[in-house]
Amino acid sequence: MVIHGHDRDDSGYFYEGNHQLCPCLFGAPRQNKRYVLLDLSVRYQSAQQIRVDQELRLLYPTART
Repeated sequence: MVIHGHDRDDSGYFYEGNHQLCPCLFGAPRQNKRYVLLDLSVRYQSAQQIRVDQELRLLYPTART
């Protein structure tokens, strides 16, 4: 699996195939900027196993009401 983060995407992330993930930190609007926090005790078989709002997190989470 490859994780890279220097592309631009307004949604804040995208997958390319089964083995590439691009969280967009610099190329996304502030409310969609993302980063990855992996659990090193888990074996990820593909990029799609990295879950939005779990391992793929918002840099600036909004308050939920």
